[in-house]
Amino acid sequence: MSSSDFEYLLCKIEPIIKKSDTFMRQAIPVQERLAVTLRFLASGDSYMSLSYLFKISKQSISEIVPEVCTAIIDVLKEFIKASDWDNISDGRFISLLVSLGSGIIVVVDADVDVDGVISLIRSVVPML
Repeated sequence: MSSSDFEYLLCKIEPIIKKSDTFMRQAIPVQERLAVTLRFLASGDSYMSLSYLFKISKQSISEIVPEVCTAIIDVLKEFIKASDWDNISDGRFISLLVSLGSGIIVVVDADVDVDGVISLIRSVVPML
C-alpha cells in the first residue's frame, strides 16, 4: 500500500477509531491501529505474532482489528460492489468479497436492508 493510500484511509477513519489518552495510559495512536489492522489483513498473522511486532497486547489487537475493519467498511461503503446486489431481499445475510485496494481482499459478512444497503457488519475476515 502506498503512503498516500495509507494517509487517505487514515484521514477517512481517524474520527471513528481515535481514542483519548487517560491518566492511566496513552491511547494507541490511530496510525498504529490502522497499521496493525492492515498487516493482519494482508498477512493473516496471528494476534500473538502482531503483538510481538507492534508491541501491543494481543487483547488490545483483538479489539482493534474488528473495530478498524468496521470503520474501513463504513467509510468505503460506496465502493463495495456485489454482482447479485439486486437479488438481495429484506433481512438477508450476505457474504461479500471486497477488495480494499493494493491486493487486500476481505470477506464481509453482513445484514442488508430492503434497499440493499449494509445495515450490520457481522465480521470481516481476510482472504489469504
